[in-house]
Amino acid sequence: MLKGVVCPQTQQFETFDTCCRRHNDSEERDCNAPRFLLNELSKNDEKRKEVRISTTVLTGCARSYAIKQSRPYFIELPSGWNMARGSWAHAMFENGHYSEHEYLIEERLRKYFDYNGVLIPVTGQPDEVNRVHGILIDYKTKHMVPTSVPIEHEAQFNIYIWLLRGGEVIEGKHTGEVVDVPIVRGGMHYVSWQPKVPWRRIQVPIWDMFDTEEWMMERMTPLLSWKDSGILPSCNSLFTYGKCECQKLEESHNDYWREHGIIR
Repeated sequence: MLKGVVCPQTQQFETFDTCCRRHNDSEERDCNAPRFLLNELSKNDEKRKEVRISTTVLTGCARSYAIKQSRPYFIELPSGWNMARGSWAHAMFENGHYSEHEYLIEERLRKYFDYNGVLIPVTGQPDEVNRVHGILIDYKTKHMVPTSVPIEHEAQFNIYIWLLRGGEVIEGKHTGEVVDVPIVRGGMHYVSWQPKVPWRRIQVPIWDMFDTEEWMMERMTPLLSWKDSGILPSCNSLFTYGKCECQKLEESHNDYWREHGIIR
């Protein structure tokens, strides 16, 4: 549960209400962070409350997801800025002129995954699907455009392909429609804030559907075990550099959680 921000001036945890109030009082705080960023971040949980297990969740760290779902946490504003401007960029993609018959643009799909006889709803929101030609494009905003597709993006792309074979549109212009779009090609379209190399398209290999479901099964297992037991799963980040977000959260929040009786 995203409760607020880490104040860039005091380094203290502050709820959105407290931060916004102080932000508006120039005598109490002279802060350069834009107010619209605070507004956007404060709506994050509400906008994603129906997402549940999604492509983003499956390609992220299970421990980080469990912590965020079960404990209050606070976000550092630079990280919040990266998250928010990605949302704004996707809003630009969505505002283009597309044939409703030919395209699915930023529409959320849901499909049920058979996990050992239990049907688990999985959702995902591919950016641009040409359902006439079977082309899938997913946009990513990056500080600098990569030269290759990382495994978490390749996996997300292929889960979208899985969703597009029999998934139901639950948010968007085609809500209620069951889609069956065999994807034959596509990839990631990276966009950057750097003027020298502002964008790059990279083709993504399409997995066999059995391989996709095996991968989903492996990633889903720690999430479902946590929901059954309440015990936080181990870190299983796909990233190979730096610390996982779950480690950063625990290092920065453990004192707060102990103080408020959330952990011992």
